[in-house]
Amino acid sequence: IESGHSLNTVSMEKIPYVPVVPGSPAEINFLDHGLQNCPYHAYRLLRDEEPVWEDPLTGFYVITRFEDLRGVLLDPANFSNDMRSGGSSRERIDSERALRMLRLYEEKGWVPGATLAGRDDPNHKQMRAMFNEAFNPKKINGLDPFVRDTAYKLIDAFVDDGRCDWVRQMSIPLPLIVIGQQMGVPEEDIWQIKAWTDAWVQRLGMMQSEEEECWSVEMEIEAQHYFQPIFERLRKEPDDTLLSDMVNRVIPEWGRPLNDNELHAEMMADTFVGGSETTTNAIS
Repeated sequence: IESGHSLNTVSMEKIPYVPVVPGSPAEINFLDHGLQNCPYHAYRLLRDEEPVWEDPLTGFYVITRFEDLRGVLLDPANFSNDMRSGGSSRERIDSERALRMLRLYEEKGWVPGATLAGRDDPNHKQMRAMFNEAFNPKKINGLDPFVRDTAYKLIDAFVDDGRCDWVRQMSIPLPLIVIGQQMGVPEEDIWQIKAWTDAWVQRLGMMQSEEEECWSVEMEIEAQHYFQPIFERLRKEPDDTLLSDMVNRVIPEWGRPLNDNELHAEMMADTFVGGSETTTNAIS
């Protein structure tokens, strides 16, 4: 897939709002576009009739009542965050297709490691401590002048027009520029980063055809090859950026810092998608 290539996927299309009202839990399919567009009737049905419901397509359980959810979240010994222990959603639906995606990573890039959210204690707590050190309050507060200057610069670019596309001119670029500055990404590359994060998010929704999923994986691998030289440079020449801390800080219990596979997973899932997408939505 060439840089800048885009693919209009089914998951990107705007589906007309037509409420889907299942008659029974057996009629619920959370992979259906119409139901995803308005899942609330299905949620109510499950809460009322089958609060612990096994999805026949994925084998996962859907928990819909508050106290049940609270019990699950407070019991990591029985309910693991590690998706690999029971197989990912894609592996449960189509194991051969999941294997083909895995081979793409193996042949062309790096197989993403487990992210922070995909780990259980004590592994999670140990990794979390590393991030707490890297993202300490003093360092984050030190970013305030850069964040403020960047916001003013973006506003100055459209204020005389009397109008703006707030999302494209402010909500998207502001977090990407700020995060990018700490991740070794020059400002002129932020729209390429946005294309990669969009491709990653589209795959997360599990609404893609195999061709579309291949495109998303290829886009992620393209991002990996963009970031890998940055990792290698920071190992030789550490600096004061957050990424340098992530690359070089040793997790004491592991006796090592994050490896390339873990770094690539964190860059996409937690740093750029988890950081920029959520902030973009909040600003919007």
